[in-house]
Amino acid sequence: MNFKRILAIDPSGSFEEGQGTTGACFWNCETNKVQNFFTIRASQYKQKEEYWQAHLNFINSFLHYGPEIIVVIEDFMLDPARALQQSYSRMETSKLIGIMQTYLFQKKIAYVMQRPAEVKTRWADSILLHKGVLVRVNKRYYLPDGDETVNVHCRDAIRHAIHFDTFKNGRKR
Repeated sequence: MNFKRILAIDPSGSFEEGQGTTGACFWNCETNKVQNFFTIRASQYKQKEEYWQAHLNFINSFLHYGPEIIVVIEDFMLDPARALQQSYSRMETSKLIGIMQTYLFQKKIAYVMQRPAEVKTRWADSILLHKGVLVRVNKRYYLPDGDETVNVHCRDAIRHAIHFDTFKNGRKR
């Protein structure tokens, strides 16, 4: 399949466990550029279900692209090295991911899951800078024509979008 748009999401469901921040990126495959990036912050909501619903509302705002768009979601797997640290965790991020998957399935919107390990080193900040996807001013990152700081969660979403578009989108380059 050849998608023209990618909505990439780096989800954090941590409402009770640290006030999560989800980063998202809207990637244009035709221009090979970030059209926009977004942050959804748990601290702006009174309960976790309201925070999770904000993710579905956000996704819904892109559904008018129909078959032109795919949603790429960073997957969550419990790392054995961190398993003890996460004892008694409510696994809120996993729950949020499941809610998004079910919603996308119901709406018949294509989506894929990508592991963080697939993209973190392949698309390090230094590579995003070299390719001109981001610029760095002092210790902050921006889009080339932007004035809003691109936080780490949004940069992770950008990594997922670029990785999918480069290696999995089925386009001839």
